[in-house]
Amino acid sequence: MNSLFYISILNFIILYLSLKFLIKKKLWTIYSYPTTEGKKVKSNKVYSGLGLVCIIVTLATFIFYNQLNNFEMKNFNYFLIFIIISTFIGLLDDIFDIDPYLKLITIFFICLFICFSFFEGAITNIDKFYFLITVLFILIYFNSVNFIDGSDGFLICHVIFYILGAILIVNNINIKILDEYLTFLIIFLSTSLAFLIFNLSGKIIIGNTGSFAIGFILCYFGILLIRNNLFYQLLILIMYPLTDVILSLLNKLIIKKDLIKKDFCYFFLKPIKNKKQTHFYVLKNYFIYNIFNFFSLYISIYIDTFFGLFCSLAISCILILHYQRN
Repeated sequence: MNSLFYISILNFIILYLSLKFLIKKKLWTIYSYPTTEGKKVKSNKVYSGLGLVCIIVTLATFIFYNQLNNFEMKNFNYFLIFIIISTFIGLLDDIFDIDPYLKLITIFFICLFICFSFFEGAITNIDKFYFLITVLFILIYFNSVNFIDGSDGFLICHVIFYILGAILIVNNINIKILDEYLTFLIIFLSTSLAFLIFNLSGKIIIGNTGSFAIGFILCYFGILLIRNNLFYQLLILIMYPLTDVILSLLNKLIIKKDLIKKDFCYFFLKPIKNKKQTHFYVLKNYFIYNIFNFFSLYISIYIDTFFGLFCSLAISCILILHYQRN
């Protein structure tokens, strides 16, 4: 565990220096531009797609850590391959702006892989039903991760608390496969903290390159939780983005807007789009929410599962109403 701590610190330093060097020397050439249709809420162009650097550094650190400790890598082969695939698809989208329907189909097949990894050999009708429900659930959450990358620090804040919650869960449940994948998440936690320093300034964003990779990483671990009867704890970890995006999509259905179009209609962005509040205001409220949500997770583990789940849903709805009014 001590070696993991030092490796995570090393990962943080390498990524921080890499991002600082790229920005200072102006070597990065992928930008995100505002549009008249409200595609971006930024007022000026910002460095985008820097999730590529985050993933490269994280993968290199993770592989180095496993080699250093002579750990078996074969259990991670498909996991690592699909992180690379997800990152590459996101990079293509950041550069060429892939057609939304083609992108949705691609994400669907990635989600199918995530679910097939742990639902092999489904025979009975009930198994097939649960499989379809799981695919739908993961597809919605994967897209939710992509959608919430619209305000400085918001997605990274979600990642940080997701990983902290995962540490709380795994430390209280002795399951080997969760321990193995938690190692990767802890290294990625240091990646997220390093990136957050730059992301808070609003000058760089992780882009679809990063959000696609993050979606895969979090969904993959989410399936591990589901397969180990920790579905309700997973729901608490992802409650806000799931609730916000589902309600936003339902609202789009009601007013007959295009569901696929990424028009940043989500509740957490309304204070910014209405020009009443700043990105910092949105992030501050989400940070406070996550502290309370962490306690909801704690309640679900140590006191009562459904009471913890109810608390998480309640505070998510309260935050949505708060954003709606501002």
